[in-house]
Amino acid sequence: MRARFASQTEIKQSRQSQIRPCISIMSLVVLVVTLLACDSQNFGQTAQNQAFSQTPTYSNKIDVLWVVDTSGNMTANQQAVVAQIPSFINSLNQTGLDYQIAVTTMDMSAQGDQGKFLSASGPAVLTDVTPNMGQLLSSRIFVGDYAWHPLTRGLQAMQAALSAPNSTVNPGFIRTNSLLVVIFVTASNDQSPAADYTAWLNQLKPPTQFGQMTWVAQFMGVMPGDPNCQTTTWQYNSPGTAYIALASASGGAAVSICSGNLSSAMTNVGQQLLSLATAYPLAQLPNPNSISVVVNGTKVANDATNGWTYVKASNSIQFHGTAIPPAGASIVVNFQPGSAA
Repeated sequence: MRARFASQTEIKQSRQSQIRPCISIMSLVVLVVTLLACDSQNFGQTAQNQAFSQTPTYSNKIDVLWVVDTSGNMTANQQAVVAQIPSFINSLNQTGLDYQIAVTTMDMSAQGDQGKFLSASGPAVLTDVTPNMGQLLSSRIFVGDYAWHPLTRGLQAMQAALSAPNSTVNPGFIRTNSLLVVIFVTASNDQSPAADYTAWLNQLKPPTQFGQMTWVAQFMGVMPGDPNCQTTTWQYNSPGTAYIALASASGGAAVSICSGNLSSAMTNVGQQLLSLATAYPLAQLPNPNSISVVVNGTKVANDATNGWTYVKASNSIQFHGTAIPPAGASIVVNFQPGSAA
């Protein structure tokens, strides 16, 4: 953190101004603070009229785990997801995120993957510099229906993938100061043993000092009451309520997989992922009405679709849609201190 404080000369001049009747307003000290999203910041009491200007930088590390259902009738769904992988990867690249991606299946049967990262070719953990990364990711998501009857337990498979011994086989997947994203792809509800997976993820990836969650669950599957899912093939009577609950607890997206073209679903998942990954914690509680945000010299609207919103729970600015800053963007957040109540 870099801050400019009043010099001794300025303090002396300020005291002298108290006896000068021609000066009725005290000089304001403007603090310019550079804030790193994961740095510790401590501020004392400030005057009501003190202004702040911040140029924050978020931690751009993101670790993405895909958990894919390999039970019957999933081949078409997998193909639909794979068709959207290029746009998904492109959105990550445009934002300049330092990402890692791994894939496992939901099969926890004796002959299943049991949380192991798929790696028939290439490294188990893919990154933006992995040769043919898009092709490798697509081949791992499009794994088809397994010949045996898989034991479909997506939540348990996620836990197995991120725990020993699998976590030791693939060291470094979950990084310090990274956002963990788990994307579940399935056409049925979870069959995992009863457990508090939200609490487990909070222990694995504790919230930041600002209260911001460092993990998020995304769900692509059968939604309750979705008219497009009202067939036996789509298992309408088995919506993914367990996955939806986990996504809701983390602020993630839950979208329908019951369509031939998953462009909208993948866009929703990707935009939600980027919004969370590019959230900027503020150094102090603001007066919400005083906040203004400027990206690359242009003022951005306060808008939940294509702009920014203030998130009281984490005291942060979150970007949405077309307003998500590109890599290397200059971002300035101005606000007056106050109460976020």
